[in-house]
Amino acid sequence: MACTLADSSFLSLGHQQRLNQRHGFAPLKSPGICYFKWENLPTKRVKHQRPLFPIKRTTIVRAVAVPVAPSPADSLPSPAESAEYRIQLSKTYGFRQIGEPLPDNVTLKDIIGTLPKKVFEIDDMKAWKSVLISVTSYVLGLFMISKSPWFLLPLAWAWTGTAITGDVIRLMWHFDTKKFRPNELKRVKISLACVCAFVAVGWPLIVYHTGIMGWIKFWLMPWLGYHFWMSTFTMVHHTAPHIPFKHSDEWNAARAQLNGTVHCDYPHWIETLCHDINVHIPHHISPRIPSYNLRAAHQSLRDNWGKYLNEATWNWRLMKTILTVCHVYNKEQNYIPFDDIAPKESYPITFLKKVMPDSA
Repeated sequence: MACTLADSSFLSLGHQQRLNQRHGFAPLKSPGICYFKWENLPTKRVKHQRPLFPIKRTTIVRAVAVPVAPSPADSLPSPAESAEYRIQLSKTYGFRQIGEPLPDNVTLKDIIGTLPKKVFEIDDMKAWKSVLISVTSYVLGLFMISKSPWFLLPLAWAWTGTAITGDVIRLMWHFDTKKFRPNELKRVKISLACVCAFVAVGWPLIVYHTGIMGWIKFWLMPWLGYHFWMSTFTMVHHTAPHIPFKHSDEWNAARAQLNGTVHCDYPHWIETLCHDINVHIPHHISPRIPSYNLRAAHQSLRDNWGKYLNEATWNWRLMKTILTVCHVYNKEQNYIPFDDIAPKESYPITFLKKVMPDSA
């Protein structure tokens, strides 16, 4: 630790007196501040001057000393403090748990190796059950839209938009043909042709039979509902003030996939219609896990790696944190909100902070 200490009375002495005056000091411990007990020891007689009486004066000198190069061990909190800090962060951000950092020596292969083999198994019956849920819920939604009075239409749109979300999540996979084996491409192309046929034939038929307002009522509004859920899932599962971005030279696959994504519980009907996409951490650990096995995979991760997981139940405080804090990324601070950078131009953020509830 490098610092310079000087007593004001010592500085006011003459040169010869400074050389003859001896000092002793001892550190007194206090967090963040160093205190030194300063003692003037008996002085020697100075030539050509009257002898001084021996005196012993004690003064408490307060000095702030900044370490030149603190060791990593000194700057890190103890395990107990770290756990307490994460608990406080969880309450502040609206999380149920913020996981502790995964050790550097753990690999993604190590994590995958702890998963039971059955979570990777393809079950045709479960797959067709998922299809049946999606189709039935979507048809029911269209029926609700056609029969509901105007004041119940938002509820019908919310249901139908959520059902579409479950459909389009299997579709997003299908649109990337690189994700499939060569022997699967034929069936994938048939699926893509059906989607394109609906856009080419279905839209004109909707407009022809129901007009533009029918197109808005039966397609556009449910589609906006789908976008709401996809945006919400994407933000909640991948955005949090404590989750950093890493450059390729610093990126760790195991830490990114286990520590860098969030499991969030939603109302049961949403999870059912969206095929458990909220059970998101296993999806990052291995995309080969089918949606109907995500819950079993997540339970295995809890059993083996539970203290490293980020988990939440959807709440207003969580959304308020994401919408009002996670804006501009900064390597030292993780995120800087817009109103800290340009307060005069951030009225929407200030408004959200005032009107959004803090309930968790």
